[in-house]
Amino acid sequence: MLHDHKYIGFLKNAGEIALVGPASLDYWRQKLSPLGLEPCDVEGHAEVSIYGIQSRWMGIPFRELTISVSVVDPTADMRPAVYLVQAYNSSRVLSFLERSLFQTPYLRADVILETTPASALHIRSRGCDVLRLEMAHRIQNVRKETVTWEGAIYLPQRNDLLQAVFFANLSGEMEIRPFNSAVDTCELNGTSQQMWPLLESNFTPTEWRTRAAANHARSKTHYQQVA
Repeated sequence: MLHDHKYIGFLKNAGEIALVGPASLDYWRQKLSPLGLEPCDVEGHAEVSIYGIQSRWMGIPFRELTISVSVVDPTADMRPAVYLVQAYNSSRVLSFLERSLFQTPYLRADVILETTPASALHIRSRGCDVLRLEMAHRIQNVRKETVTWEGAIYLPQRNDLLQAVFFANLSGEMEIRPFNSAVDTCELNGTSQQMWPLLESNFTPTEWRTRAAANHARSKTHYQQVA
């Protein structure tokens, strides 16, 4: 069990946009089993999140996108947990620091993120459109909640014996809207290898989650024995 997860990095008033939905439970079971992880079973499906933020760290403005799947915490702590499948950052410096200091799977990419009046999240990497998410502006069917997520974020393994994980706290008032395929957009480029897990697991977007001013905290990366 890991208990020493003092937070060392903080963001204030970060803009967020996330698109969440179900995916194949069997696919993610097979994908995560070699890592000693098990996807959460949410009504017979895995739960996948595409999550974008824009903020500033140490004076450096940046935008990033992460793709994650909810997992069962393999420790006895039973806290909320996700597996970080892939990540992009608009800053070359921050992408390098993420990979070298935290061992996170960040790639440098052009990230476009808009939160008002509509929400949009676009990724271009190596001259190729990778992902395009757009939420049409609407004021109906909006639910507002103050939401705090605190848990473990497991990382792709670089070692057969050790599992990398860090801890995070994300909080703030959230607006939740249903995904409407008639007016909203979720386009994934099938020629981009980073999008294959979403396409192969039949990710189906169902819900937008946005925050105009979120607070983030994170720990250093820890290592534990693979289960």
